[in-house]
Amino acid sequence: MSETYVFWPRTRVMVDLILCLAVVLLFASMFSFFPVERILLFGGIASVLFSVFWFAWIRPVYKVVISDGKITGPSPSGRRISFPLRKMDHRKILLRTRKQKLIGYRDLYSLDGMKIRLVHRFLGKAALCDILEIVEKYPFRETAGGVS
Repeated sequence: MSETYVFWPRTRVMVDLILCLAVVLLFASMFSFFPVERILLFGGIASVLFSVFWFAWIRPVYKVVISDGKITGPSPSGRRISFPLRKMDHRKILLRTRKQKLIGYRDLYSLDGMKIRLVHRFLGKAALCDILEIVEKYPFRETAGGVS
């Protein structure tokens, strides 16, 4: 597997959050004593700052890269970790908890106990399916010891 796959978070989430901010500011301008110009200026500044924050921090952290038999992605704490595809615990990947379904994420576990968190909202369903398909089709696997 010499190909490199890069899965970036979608910008649709950023746009949705900025549109929600615009609706909140619209209602704030209707029911507040502040001038409308100040509220619009605050909304514009907040949108630009959130966009910069999205492209400078959130997008690089939640990026998933699969190359040279390794997968790199975000851990649950938000730092980037990497481990070989051959050391993935496929039994744990198939298990889904209620919390995972409710919040909308999927964890990829390694045999060492590390995990990469794939967030549905950021990556999208198609990218998540592609990642899991690449992981399942990887030909070389190590397995955990059998249970006695």
